[in-house]
Amino acid sequence: MILVPISGGGLTSGISIAAARVNPKTQVCPVEPVGKDLQPSLEANARLWTGPPQFLPSIADAIRIQQAGDITFPIMCQYTAKKVFTVKDDDMIKAMKWSWENLKVVVEVSSAAGVAVVLSEGFRSETAQKIGVILSGGNCLVDKLMWN
Repeated sequence: MILVPISGGGLTSGISIAAARVNPKTQVCPVEPVGKDLQPSLEANARLWTGPPQFLPSIADAIRIQQAGDITFPIMCQYTAKKVFTVKDDDMIKAMKWSWENLKVVVEVSSAAGVAVVLSEGFRSETAQKIGVILSGGNCLVDKLMWN
């Protein structure tokens, strides 16, 4: 299983295609902020959002676009797992702090989304034996870390 923070879907669809080529059994699961509601669209293989894309009220600015893109969405329907993880802003901040304290890696809020999933109570029931978390982006000012 590979956890990928999702915005418009470019990174997610690209990783999904690559993972399918290496091992078709690998699940690539998008990680979204509250309000994106990607899973119903993936399950229906149809864009269920109405109106133009909007920005979600999340501190995770790199993944706060509400809708997946017109080009990337069909790719995700074909290659991405229908399982989407949703995370709250507070959990992403805690994951940023955990990443620094335990991995000695400073990650931006959006990148901490996948870490937040792994640290969550709900993830403990997952049966995947190998889990990858994509840590992307560098939009973080070290002197203004949110847990200080």
